Amino acid sequence: MYDEALCDTGMSIVQFSILRNLSRHGQQPLMQLADLLVMERTTLYRALTPLERQGWVLVSGGKGRAKYAVLTARGRQALSAATGAWESVQRKLLGAVGTKEWTTLEGSLARLVSAAHGLET
Repeated sequence: MYDEALCDTGMSIVQFSILRNLSRHGQQPLMQLADLLVMERTTLYRALTPLERQGWVLVSGGKGRAKYAVLTARGRQALSAATGAWESVQRKLLGAVGTKEWTTLEGSLARLVSAAHGLET
């Protein structure tokens, strides 16, 4: 549903999520961004390539081998242009599922992610 709604914006829901998280959290080390997105680092690196090509994200080196991603002004414009389409789908989903169920699902997913992170160590 989300990918279909975002089709005219030139981005996928994964790309939208990356841009949105960079907008919310500012410049991020790629490792931390992958954790925020609950995504494997290699998957994130592949997803960032087209965003860099579009000029929406800048990936640069930091201390040591660390790399950082930052949302560009062009990326902010693309995110802003896509947000209405995302919000429209989100409203439909909330209407179909209900706010209470959605909140319960979000809580369950957050606990699942937290538990999975605890199992990694």
